[in-house]
Formats: sequence, C-alpha cells, structure tokens
Amino acid sequence: VESFNLPLYVIKDATKVIKFTPDIANPRNDEHKDLVERFEMGVAESYDKTPLKSGFVTAEVNDIEEPSTRNASWIHGILYNFTSHFVRGSVGEPSTVFTDLIEYISKKNNYEVGTSKLFISSDQANPFSSCYSSDCHANAICTPVGKGYS
Repeated sequence: VESFNLPLYVIKDATKVIKFTPDIANPRNDEHKDLVERFEMGVAESYDKTPLKSGFVTAEVNDIEEPSTRNASWIHGILYNFTSHFVRGSVGEPSTVFTDLIEYISKKNNYEVGTSKLFISSDQANPFSSCYSSDCHANAICTPVGKGYS
C-alpha cells in the first residue's frame, strides 16, 4: 500500500457554513465522529469517479484543524488532514492523488465531497506545490516558481 497525506479545506455542511471549534477537533466528540465518517465515505465515493479508482483502498482522517493556521484568509470552515491509501504501484504521478480528487469534486460534483453534504472551498492548498510548506507570512500570496516560490 502507498499512502499520501493530504489536506482538504471544507467550508459548508449542506447549506450551513462550518465554523471550527475545539469540539469539532476532539475525536471523542459526536459531531467530530459524524464529520469524519461522512468525509471518509465522500472521499471514497469521489475517488471512485476518478482514473485512480482501481487503485484506491481507503481514506482516513488524521485530524481536523482550524484552517486559519494554514492560511489567514481561511476564516470559516475546517481543514481535514487525511491519508489516502492506494495499491502499491497504482499511482503513476503522486500529485494526481490530490489533483484528480479536487478536479472531480470541484468540476464534476459541484464542490461536494461524494454525497457527504460536505462542500470544499474553491481555494485549496496543493501539498505538491512548492508553496505548500513555504515559510511565507500567512497573509502573503505565494507564487510557485519552478521548484521554489516567491
């Protein structure tokens, strides 16, 4: 199995804007459990509609964090940190694990993660971009340039 750690910025639960709270981050909390279960199911449903479907095994949420700690403009919503597992050798280009998922959710599923009623923002942080782990100020605009950023 090959595993990839990914972030996904979710802003709505059905029509309701999601607001991060410490309770949502608590794995013992019932709302947390519900959000995790629906998200994991939705990610599986989404990968099933991508070219990676035959290699996808499972997705598991590692934690839910406050999105503004990653990007100051992300004032609403929650940031899922999750791991997607694939059959070894089934992923040709690692970045497609993220881009195929985002492409399906945003362009073919109206921003909904599967049928979970969880909706992502159009503004996502690509973990395969040189800007992802940059040390830029949270209010800065990072631009990938080759293997670096400005």
